[in-house]
Amino acid sequence: MLVKTVTEEEIHDIGHAFGYYDYGQETGMTAAFSGQEATADYRRMLHAFSLRVSERAG
Repeated sequence: MLVKTVTEEEIHDIGHAFGYYDYGQETGMTAAFSGQEATADYRRMLHAFSLRVSERAG
């Protein structure tokens, strides 16, 4: 799926989903960062950056 537009709220929600997902007994992304909010911030930044790159390419 190619996403051409996304709102800041959607980016926030995506980051939150990755940062606060309950991985149960599995090790999730939060193991790579200092906690849930740091993971969420990283995913928000990644999604915002990838959108900006695709906007320039398209």
